[in-house]
Amino acid sequence: ADADAPLTPGVLPANPSLTDPTALLKVGCAIVVGCAQALEAAGEESSWDAPSESRKGKAKGKSKGKESKGGPRKPRRLPGHHFATLSAICQAEKERQGEAVEEVDDDLEESLGLQAGVFPGGRQKTSQRFPPGFRGAPRPSHGMARPTPPSQSCLKALPAKSVQDFLSAVQECRLEQAQEALRQIRAAGSRRSKEAFGGMRAMLHYYLESSATLNQVAQALSFLDELKASSDARLVSSAAFNALLRGLLSRSGFEEAQWLRNEMLRFGVAPNEASLNLLMDTAARSGSHLDEAWDILEEMQKQHLKADKYTVSILTKQLSDRISDKRRVPRGVAMVEYFLKTQPEDVDEVLVNSLLDVFCKLGDMPRLEATLDRMREYGIRGSAVTYGTIVKAYGRAGNIDRVLQAWEEMQAEGLEANAVTYGCMLDACVKCGHLEKALHIFAIMKQRGLHRNTILYATLIKGFAKSKDPLAAKNLYREMRSERVPCNVVVFNSLIDACVRACDLQGAGEVLQEMTATNVRPDLITFSTLIKGYCSNGELSKAMRLQEELQARQLECDEIVYNSLLEGCVKAGDLQLGLRMFSEMRQKHVRPSAVTFSILVKLLSRAGRLDLAIHLVSKEMRQMHGVQPTRMVWSCLVTCCLKARDLNRAVLSLEYLDNDGTSLGTGRISMYAAVIESCITSGEV
Repeated sequence: ADADAPLTPGVLPANPSLTDPTALLKVGCAIVVGCAQALEAAGEESSWDAPSESRKGKAKGKSKGKESKGGPRKPRRLPGHHFATLSAICQAEKERQGEAVEEVDDDLEESLGLQAGVFPGGRQKTSQRFPPGFRGAPRPSHGMARPTPPSQSCLKALPAKSVQDFLSAVQECRLEQAQEALRQIRAAGSRRSKEAFGGMRAMLHYYLESSATLNQVAQALSFLDELKASSDARLVSSAAFNALLRGLLSRSGFEEAQWLRNEMLRFGVAPNEASLNLLMDTAARSGSHLDEAWDILEEMQKQHLKADKYTVSILTKQLSDRISDKRRVPRGVAMVEYFLKTQPEDVDEVLVNSLLDVFCKLGDMPRLEATLDRMREYGIRGSAVTYGTIVKAYGRAGNIDRVLQAWEEMQAEGLEANAVTYGCMLDACVKCGHLEKALHIFAIMKQRGLHRNTILYATLIKGFAKSKDPLAAKNLYREMRSERVPCNVVVFNSLIDACVRACDLQGAGEVLQEMTATNVRPDLITFSTLIKGYCSNGELSKAMRLQEELQARQLECDEIVYNSLLEGCVKAGDLQLGLRMFSEMRQKHVRPSAVTFSILVKLLSRAGRLDLAIHLVSKEMRQMHGVQPTRMVWSCLVTCCLKARDLNRAVLSLEYLDNDGTSLGTGRISMYAAVIESCITSGEV
């Protein structure tokens, strides 16, 4: 069925277990909105997100998905007529059963208000923006869907002419005339009945939402002031302000919505659960108000209010995308864990998967396992995505036993791995050094036709590089070409690394030529890997030429490149070139590390300048370069002294070590033991 086609009211069969139209409306809203939100949380493309032509093309198998270009995904919106249709079904069922039309209760209205917050008023975001501020002439926008007017059935108890005048005025953006029509209805006195009050409230909320949509919040608040001072003060409620919030948020007026929240206090109205969920959801989806979204979630949890689970899932996913934020991520994780604890009925697989991914990227295995235990406790069945995340996490931790266990559990559950899950398993096996298992998984992928992927081939080539098997790596490369799988810079860098690890520098050079021939541009890693290979092989002159080529390509040497060149100088015994490289490193503002200084210690020791090496570690590292000497540096210095049979300087190094006050644990004991053993061997007791 066409997603935009309104449902026909009054065609539902009578159900003895669900005869209450209000309950029927609640169930209908839950089904429609639940499906929409499930698609949103799962990252699927909902049918109403595309124009009707795209849906027709998709039905014919002609439409093609487009990948996101980054940034926050635009929220999917539920068409407003779906809410209107459900209301019509409710009224039609009442009329069919011969019941009097009653007002919809507050719970239902708040429920609809909340859902309209997630999918505000069923409206698509418009590209047209109103100017900031609250004043200005209202003007309709052809690109913006208007709020859905109340159904005629709930307005029957009100004067027909005044109702028609009101609806026409709102639809034509004549808000002052709409206000006047509302005043006439109030003055008529028919509002004393329950049905009339319900209709009056529905009209007021329609007016308020329309006013906010048209950037006329000040005028709407002035009318609420008027109502507050009248006998109809009870109309000025949280639900009324929620209507204003929906209108503001439908045009991305989050800052104005925050201001309006403060205005509620002036009216003696406190934001309720629906209000806060509206604000939190919009802030979460905006991408630019994430801090505010987390603040609202924290406020709701302190007030023991129920947070919308789909919004919490969105926030958790955004935590995963900002994993390097050391301040916000721990705070967010704590709130999500509190949500899992206090709202177990709202915890689903999507939320758990997002949290597992956060712990995977953090490398926090204890909390990942605790989340898995809670998932099992709540009876939530994992999917292939869940197990893919688990496999990836244990692969990064180097725990091959748990990787294999998770894979077996997934198969025992009868879950079929998808391409992403296979990729996670492949990467985990390679990281843990189980290349045979990785090849077995890859063979299964070939049988299913899931193997034609650049990243998968690059992962296996890295595995062969780690095992120093360049021949197998090159065979995989040839297979890629025959399968017409694109080869990128990662693939060629992995091939070069495989050759370098196997000391096949000629083969590495051939790969570089092939890389250039296929129009793949070498990057810093390409040159860094080759420079390291030539330096390790004692071919310092070739490494220096590569450095010149690197700089000619407008690439900047990093610490790894300079460390490799310094290692080459140590091997060649070229102190002057090594010092020149270190000086160049400082001039280009490349910060040296403890590894750099340990190489310099070896370079100075090799040149017979242990005095300079000791001065470098004990004085210059901290004072001139701001680098704390580590256990590795001190150990390297003591070892160089012992190799040079200079016991006096070895003992002097230990004295500097003690004065330095650096806590080295058992490393200090090991260094003392080595010096004592050398003294005894040399008879220097």
